[in-house]
Amino acid sequence: MFTARPNGPPYSGPSRYRTDSWVNRPPPVYMLVMGPQGCGKSKFVNMAIGRFDCPTSNNFNLCTQSFHFSKFSKHVNQCEFRFTDTPGFGNDMIDDRRILQLLVENFSPIPYGDRGLNSSIPQFRKVAGLLYIHSEDEPFKSRTSRETIEMLAKVLGTQFLNRVTVLIASQNNTQINISAFMPSEDSPIYPLYSNAIKPRTVVWDQNPQLVEHILYPYTGLYPRNIFLTAIDKFAREYGSNWQQSDIPRYLTEFFHERKTPLETVGQANLLPNLQEQHDELKRLYAVLARKDEEIKFIQSAQHKELEDIRGEKLRESFNHEVELKRLHNVTQDQEAELSKLKQSKDSDAKRLEILKNEIEKRSSNKNSEIERLQEQLKAKDERLIQLEILKNEEISKLSSEKDSEIKGLQGLRARNDELEGLQAESERKIQELQDMVRAKESEIRELSSRVNGTPTKVEGNSGGEVYRLNAELRRVKAEYASLRNHTQLQENTEQAHITTAVNDINRFIEELAQSLVEHVEDHLGRSSPKTIIRPQDLLEVFGPAGNGLASKAEQDTSLLLEYVIQTTVCGQLYAHLFKPFHPSISEDEKCNTFIMEIYDQMVLQGK
Repeated sequence: MFTARPNGPPYSGPSRYRTDSWVNRPPPVYMLVMGPQGCGKSKFVNMAIGRFDCPTSNNFNLCTQSFHFSKFSKHVNQCEFRFTDTPGFGNDMIDDRRILQLLVENFSPIPYGDRGLNSSIPQFRKVAGLLYIHSEDEPFKSRTSRETIEMLAKVLGTQFLNRVTVLIASQNNTQINISAFMPSEDSPIYPLYSNAIKPRTVVWDQNPQLVEHILYPYTGLYPRNIFLTAIDKFAREYGSNWQQSDIPRYLTEFFHERKTPLETVGQANLLPNLQEQHDELKRLYAVLARKDEEIKFIQSAQHKELEDIRGEKLRESFNHEVELKRLHNVTQDQEAELSKLKQSKDSDAKRLEILKNEIEKRSSNKNSEIERLQEQLKAKDERLIQLEILKNEEISKLSSEKDSEIKGLQGLRARNDELEGLQAESERKIQELQDMVRAKESEIRELSSRVNGTPTKVEGNSGGEVYRLNAELRRVKAEYASLRNHTQLQENTEQAHITTAVNDINRFIEELAQSLVEHVEDHLGRSSPKTIIRPQDLLEVFGPAGNGLASKAEQDTSLLLEYVIQTTVCGQLYAHLFKPFHPSISEDEKCNTFIMEIYDQMVLQGK
């Protein structure tokens, strides 16, 4: 490795950087970026640092003609990365051997004469790793020769290959298996993979997010920066006694060292290759002559371009003079326009002053008008307050009246509950009367059954009994009609309901009487089929009283029996239903008074 100057103090770094903060700060990670011309080395550096520091070109012309140390850095995992852009291999301006010579010159010790007076040892430069951009697409694939990569691998050294990252760039979206990637033997980058130590391989699709992924493994290297093998050997052999002119000779000796099995063959085996080398040298001279012609052509093109630029500048100068005259004329026109605008501004100021006075006058008038409107608004507010007071009083009065009405309605509700109780009681009594009617029907059926064994007798005094029953029936109907008149309500709807119900009762009574008479006649016909049934025989069912009626009957006995049944049912209705609730026919004064109160409440509720 590099050693310090004999009898000199130990080397601790440049004196201008030796501060406490510098000692505690880890050194930057120095990265080399190399590859064939046009593969995107400068673009990668600009993408990594996030700035446009290295010049780039859209065509295949060489932009980087020397080693360019970027002024900016990138931080990954708290590590500072510094990049060095290099000329591309396979370009038409700089030979690949010259690029390797520039590599050694940039990382070789600085001679004593060039270091300064205060420096006591040579200044050495180290590097952490190499990013080699390789493309499998043409024309980039064939630009770099295998011999160039062999010399590069020898300059780097075998132990340095684990610090090399090969970025495989492909514009044709070719699928590459990185895990088992091994280039073919005719590939230019095969010498980097031919040793036991192989570089890391990453597919590079120019995605900025891959930059940190590519640089991250270098953050854990120790030591962080090391010497190249060629530089280390150069320092050991020459020490501090060397000159810049020694580097080409040293590289020639270094590249001609072959540590291959060819050394054991002897010099005799190398003689047949001299003719081939001589032919290769002629070819190289021809290429050099062609390159000289191309350089002359480029120089003539540049000279013509410079002449065009000079003529363009003259035209631009003339155009500038014309433009200056035009601007002078425009300035004079603008000054005249400004003068007119100033005069117009003065007239506008006078007019604005007049308008201001007019506005002040109108403002005073508006103030008086506003005061008058405020007084009117105040009077209206007072009137609204009075109206609000009157409104509250009216609402209070209406509220008290509404409360009294609510109380009255509550009393009516209580009375309504009492009426509902009376209605339930009436329904119960009607049910009892219906039970009594059914009981009478059963008695009539029993009487009809007795007629079967009784001989029929016709007496002449039955007509008087019929007259008596008719009179009794008329009396009951009159009382019933009187009861109906007294129970009429004020509303026509209730009267119609009552009238309909009474008519239904009369119809039910008539139908009941007719049905009973028909059953009696059928029964007598079935019990005495050989006997001719006379109408007078029907009255004998009622016993001695019936016999008396039959002797007096002078008309249809069936009709008389119907009258008897109707009279009996009407009498029961009168005795058990109508009489207790009729004010004029009830004998109980308390009951009469109570029924009258109920009647008054019903009339009030109907209203």
